[in-house]
Amino acid sequence: DVYCAYSAFTAIHYLERMRVDIIVTDIKMPGMTGLQLLDEVHARWPKCRVVFLTGYSDFSYAYAAMQKPKIKYVLKTEPDTVLIQAVRDIVNDICRESEAETKTNAVMEHLKQTVALLKSQLLTNLLSGLMLTADEITHQFMLCDISLDAKQPVLLSCCKIANPYEGCVPAVMKAVNQSLEHCIQYEFLAVDNSMLIWLIQPVAQSTGMPIDAAYVKAAVFFQGCIESVQSDVYDSTGICTSFVLSKTPIPWNEIGVEYAKQQTCIYDNSFANKHALLLLDSSKGTSLQASADRHKTYCETIRCVQAIEQCLSNEDEQGFFTQLTILYDKLNIITPTDNLLTTEVWLSLYKAIFTYINNHESDNPAGLFASQEMALSCISRNFDTQNGRASFNNLASALFKSTRNSVNKYEREMVLSIQEYICNNLSDDLSLFALSQVVHLNPSYLSRTYKRITGINLSDYITRERVNKAKALLQDSEAKIREVALSVGFEDSAYFSQYFRKQTGMTPQMFRKK
Repeated sequence: DVYCAYSAFTAIHYLERMRVDIIVTDIKMPGMTGLQLLDEVHARWPKCRVVFLTGYSDFSYAYAAMQKPKIKYVLKTEPDTVLIQAVRDIVNDICRESEAETKTNAVMEHLKQTVALLKSQLLTNLLSGLMLTADEITHQFMLCDISLDAKQPVLLSCCKIANPYEGCVPAVMKAVNQSLEHCIQYEFLAVDNSMLIWLIQPVAQSTGMPIDAAYVKAAVFFQGCIESVQSDVYDSTGICTSFVLSKTPIPWNEIGVEYAKQQTCIYDNSFANKHALLLLDSSKGTSLQASADRHKTYCETIRCVQAIEQCLSNEDEQGFFTQLTILYDKLNIITPTDNLLTTEVWLSLYKAIFTYINNHESDNPAGLFASQEMALSCISRNFDTQNGRASFNNLASALFKSTRNSVNKYEREMVLSIQEYICNNLSDDLSLFALSQVVHLNPSYLSRTYKRITGINLSDYITRERVNKAKALLQDSEAKIREVALSVGFEDSAYFSQYFRKQTGMTPQMFRKK
């Protein structure tokens, strides 16, 4: 829409009623200058663009206008086409800015989701017993936008939802977080649809309160909030919740042990389908300590299995067997007392092997799995014995060997394919980027691989083929030098002559006459 205002005050009246994107105005008007109007405009609509149209070419006005952002200055003595172009340019700028803002918002939303995922993963790892220094935790907290202090201990609270259903986690989370807001510092983690975690610290003190007293105050406040939340959530949703809260602050590197103890308590049958709030004293209870020790061992072992799986996925043979040796050392301690964990480990290892074979369409390198029955039989009779470990090592070695052979075959085929493409397209763009698009590889990887397989640089091969074709055309045809240059990818015949002479020691004309 276009509106006409016959005074600056009428224009302000419009500004107060609607958004305005572009204003065309005199720079000098009765009662208010255009520069004063500009201040009024940007006070209300900071992104509004202004075109000053004036018959005054006074330098001071022009200079003042040009100091303002997003301003154009047009003299009345100029033709209408200048004004129209100025408005058209502004419209194009607004469209570009809008498009850029949309892309920026999309990137920021993606970044927000990525940070949330990293935060969840970091907290999960800490709860699983990941050991980091205070400086490492501080750095990770900064990257993941975690507000807690890595150098101060933390109160841990686990919440178990009885009979969970879809949508119950956000309901409980919202009720608890609204009660805690602005009163304590905390981070929240949903482990699954029935287990929620809060990590709590007192708000940074400005009153000089002793740190121990601050933690006591935070714990008391959390307890009071939970008692109210449990009742409110049950009345509004029918959800029954049970909470365990550490009685004393826990150092970050002991949070995994505390989490294991709280899990043991919260899954106790006495907690089932009822509201409860238990203060857990970590210094007492040998059964809880035994549970925590097993949880720590379990987490360390599973992390080792995950490292092995990652090495297999990355085709890192050395890392694979290094981690496998570490795992075997752990199994030497675990196996006599925990057959279930040992079973889980071996099932995970064979699952990783099967997944890799299926994903890479391997030729079943060790010949162990000709049938499903043979695969299952191999696994069941080989669980954590010396023969079982040797058999698994042999299988992994054969798998890596098969992968190496497969990779080498693929790379050789890729080199032949790229050479064929170059020879058939010498007049086209043969830049590294263009060639990488042909074989769908990263340019740097393509360059390194070609050099490793052939022993020469890809650029040297292109040069050789272009010179060879140019020689053939110069010898066997009457094509002009410019035509020869175009046929081998040079639009400038003078540059082609310099290039040819550098490679052969003579100009194209000299080579033809030879």
